[in-house]
Amino acid sequence: MMSLKKRGFKNAKVKKPCVTADYASENLHIDYPVYRKSSDSYELAIGKRGSGEAQRYWDRADPKGLKSWITDKSGYGGSADAKAGQFYRVARYLKRWRDEKFSQDVCKKIYSIGITVMAKECFAPVMNDEGKLDDLVALKNTVSAMLTRGYFTHQGNDTYKVSAILPVVPYREIFHNNCLNTGTQFRNKLKAVERKLSDAIAEEDEKKQCEILKDLLETTSLIAKMPVKQIPLINAGLL
Repeated sequence: MMSLKKRGFKNAKVKKPCVTADYASENLHIDYPVYRKSSDSYELAIGKRGSGEAQRYWDRADPKGLKSWITDKSGYGGSADAKAGQFYRVARYLKRWRDEKFSQDVCKKIYSIGITVMAKECFAPVMNDEGKLDDLVALKNTVSAMLTRGYFTHQGNDTYKVSAILPVVPYREIFHNNCLNTGTQFRNKLKAVERKLSDAIAEEDEKKQCEILKDLLETTSLIAKMPVKQIPLINAGLL
């Protein structure tokens, strides 16, 4: 914990699959998994402070395989590096939305690795008629695919369970033991995002696009030097 503080982090917490910490100077956080090497493979530390002995153990893991899976761009065709960049931005949009739009209790249960895996499985690069990347449509298409791919299963009484499988060893259920409230809020708020993104895409006026997108987040922070088609997302605080 002290080593994280020395590197500019605060509020470090030991969670079951990782250590989380906030940047001291920015509204960002990291998930820091702890691995050990066992022969030619890796194991991930599972457990948190106060866990019983049965809940503290080393589990099989493949961090290099997971990184390779996330960064794989072999299916993107031409301009693969640019299209991979679009995927990273889509994942960041979704995580930023998660951080802004959920209570702290629910937010911490919608794991970043879960969002990343779901986004990667659902993402397809989008370029407009001018050959420029269109993040707005790519984000909307990704959200729509997340809602229809089978991650959310209806449990009755308008409640939903969220489920996603880690794509490498140990192929665990990422949202294991999450309550229905988490899955229900995650699914319902994604539906709202899908509607807002569809409205923004249909709107031709860029200023009005920004007004629609700002409703997704209560922030107006900007990031400069982005392609023109990302301006509505930037001005709305989504990037």
